[in-house]
This record gives sequence, C-alpha cells and structure tokens, in this order.
Amino acid sequence: TLKDDDFKTNGIGNRNNVDNAAVMIYQSMSGDADEGTSSFTMNGGSLTNANGDIFFVNNTATTIDLTAAEIINNGGGVFLRAAAAGWGSEGSNGGHVNMTASDQEINGDMIVDEVSELNLYLKEASTFTGAINKDGSAGDVYVELKDGATWKLTGDSYITSLTCDANSIDLNGHKLSEVLKVAVIDKVDADAKREEVLALAQAAVAADQGKGTLSNFYLTGALAP
Repeated sequence: TLKDDDFKTNGIGNRNNVDNAAVMIYQSMSGDADEGTSSFTMNGGSLTNANGDIFFVNNTATTIDLTAAEIINNGGGVFLRAAAAGWGSEGSNGGHVNMTASDQEINGDMIVDEVSELNLYLKEASTFTGAINKDGSAGDVYVELKDGATWKLTGDSYITSLTCDANSIDLNGHKLSEVLKVAVIDKVDADAKREEVLALAQAAVAADQGKGTLSNFYLTGALAP
C-alpha cells in the first residue's frame, strides 16, 4: 500500500526482458511467496515510469486499487498487461485482475490475453483514455463506469461485458466490439421494450454521433429476446 508517495521507475526487466514493467505482480511457484490473491493500492502520490509497461500481472490473481494518483508512463508501454509469461503452467498462468479506479486518470492501453481476465471498475469521475485488446478479442474483460467516470477510446477495443451510463463512453471514431453483455444502462429495468433498451445501449457507446460503431450487441437475462 502506497499513500502520498512519489516514485520513479525504469521498467526494464532482468529476465530476457519478460518483465518490463514498473509494477510486476506474479507468482513464481518457487516457494518464495504464498499462493492466493495479491494486492496493490496507491492513494495519492505519483509514479513516473521511464520504460516498459506500468502494470504487468502474470500467473496470479490480484486487486489493484488506484485513487487520485498521478501515473505517467514515458516508456511507450501499456498501462496494464495481464498475460502468461515464463511462470506457472501453460494454459493457466495468466493474470486475473480486479482494478478499481476512483478519482483517477488512466492513460494507456490495456492488454488481456486468452488465459487472463480483467474486471475494470471506473468510478468517482475517473477518466480512462486508451484501448483494450485493440488487436482483437482475447481474455474476458468486464468494464463498469459509474459516478461520472468516462472512457475515451484511442483504438478499436474488444471486451466481453459492459455496465455504463449514457454518454460515459466516447468512441472517438473507433469500435467497441465483440459481444457486449450489457447489465445496466441508465437504470433500464427488465420490463422495458427490447427496442428501447437497444436504443439506450447504442446511445451509451455512440455519443460521437455514429463515428464509431457497436458490433454484435446483445442482451442477457430478462432483457434477452
């Protein structure tokens, strides 16, 4: 846990550049750390990274809580990479991340590979400027925006489920794609007509007047056709 601390990092790894990140969270399976869910909390302060990614999560489950911290990446890497690497058993050695951002500015892309997953909770006017899996759909990604949080896409993004209010996502000319399982949009209840729900869903992710597109939209549960 970090509170009002300032750090400068240089995310160049010492294992054939596998772990190029300011913050690496992993389970080596070598007996030097307990198994289970790890955590990283940063409240205030700053982190300025010179090279590589900001967060790299591999072969473990973790919670990352960020509140009003200044995070700057000068290294050209992504904000979060959840992916398999050189530790654990192939096929089950990804990163499993619950990231919560409160009053937080996030700049940079996120990558979640096919054996990893991300639950991203943006709240309290947090802003996220970046893309998720812009090279194509991979691991499961859930995104939730509330309390005035916003997401501005910088590239096509692929997620599996979304909860948001209207006008919280700026597609910025890009696509938010694959199957979006919308749980709640602007407090629509299960008795609403499916066409009305679809219209609200489209409005929630097409605030740029159609410059971006929503593909393969689909409803779950009581809202399903």
